[in-house]
Amino acid sequence: MIDAGRVWDTAEGIERCQDLFDRYPLTWLEEPLHEENLDGYQRLVAAVSGAIAAGETEATIGSFEELLRRGVKVLQPDVGRAGGLEVCREVSQRAARLGARCVPHCFGTGVNLAASLQWMASAEEAPFIEFPLSASDLRNKLVMNLPERSGCWVIIPEEPGWACLLTRR
Repeated sequence: MIDAGRVWDTAEGIERCQDLFDRYPLTWLEEPLHEENLDGYQRLVAAVSGAIAAGETEATIGSFEELLRRGVKVLQPDVGRAGGLEVCREVSQRAARLGARCVPHCFGTGVNLAASLQWMASAEEAPFIEFPLSASDLRNKLVMNLPERSGCWVIIPEEPGWACLLTRR
């Protein structure tokens, strides 16, 4: 996966994305265009051979449905922006029905990461979760007992809900 960071216009996005898909075995390419460039996303998706991801700034079910209509194959709701767990769960169910993936954008706080992990643990099709590795007091010190990794896997805590993150082991 590569995160392009919403930096290209449509023409440059098509050219660069196709080059990257041709050169590397990418699972997807994330947010190559600005989030408001919906026509560009539709053109980009039609022109490239790999999956395009988008949606980390979206806030409504309708906006995610629009991305799906434009052909985006990986939606990335952020629990803190997209209306919470109920909305994100609905978005992931709708994506799955249309053959798309839903991968939470959880690059912010530890609470966001914990909520996203709970959502993905309950989803029917949830092979991925964004797990930031950078140092961040907001993420790493705001809550206790953050989810742990084992290799490329994130360990789902056995304690119920978010309570496990608010107490010491």
